[in-house]
Amino acid sequence: MDFTHGYGVSGLLCGEGLKQFTGLDDGVFPEGNYKGLQAHSCFTLEKRWGHIDKNTTIASPKHSLDDLIGRIKHSQKNRYPLSINLEMYEDGSVSPESRALLRKVSQAIRGK
Repeated sequence: MDFTHGYGVSGLLCGEGLKQFTGLDDGVFPEGNYKGLQAHSCFTLEKRWGHIDKNTTIASPKHSLDDLIGRIKHSQKNRYPLSINLEMYEDGSVSPESRALLRKVSQAIRGK
């Protein structure tokens, strides 16, 4: 099913209490103001939405392995997409620490 409209919550707007949706019908709000819209949630892995501090390294991830696994499993169970934003250097590379953490997450979720 294709969706052209959705309702999402970002960690930036919600603070550290990232919204985790429940009561969805295959990832779609079944009632209320957002009835029929696809849910979506996103948050930053590190300090902010973009790396804008010149000549500095990207901050360490602010979410633990267990926290990330829990958030991903929750979104899978409730069938809505989850986006994890990484800060990026101008050359397109990301923090080696963040990349290593996400590889551990992938191994835990996918068993690889």
